[in-house]
Amino acid sequence: MKNLKKIIAMGLTAALCAVSLAGCGGTQNGGTDGATDTKAKDTYKIGVLQYADHPSLDNCREGFIEGLKEEGIEEGKNLKIDYQNAQTDTGTASTIADSFISEKVDMICAIATPCAASAYNSAMNADTPVVYTAVSDPVAAGLANDDGTSVGNITGSSDILPV
Repeated sequence: MKNLKKIIAMGLTAALCAVSLAGCGGTQNGGTDGATDTKAKDTYKIGVLQYADHPSLDNCREGFIEGLKEEGIEEGKNLKIDYQNAQTDTGTASTIADSFISEKVDMICAIATPCAASAYNSAMNADTPVVYTAVSDPVAAGLANDDGTSVGNITGSSDILPV
């Protein structure tokens, strides 16, 4: 059961990352000739914001990175990851999220509810997508509408188990 949850989380994370990063490319020639072809960016920079050192949260981070790798986005080749740990401090999480926005990362991966909320608040007026994981109730956290749809430039997966 533990492995099934891990596989599902990794698959969802990979899919979310692929969709989120697809919007990071630009049109060729600045889009001035009406061409619809897009060229992927050479290198992506992703800020990973984790709430604490914990095996389940570490697993989420590793699954996220593995999902990116499966999609051809690999650290050392075309990806730079800025990993930051908030050490269970919500204020620190907000400061880190703000720094990711000022550094103009291509995307933020927020691991755990406090980090997801901080990243969403920081990115609210920016064009930076946020992907979250390990959020038990995205609706209660204000990260999703009652029907589960996104409230903005944020998406992710919930870790709640249907019992």
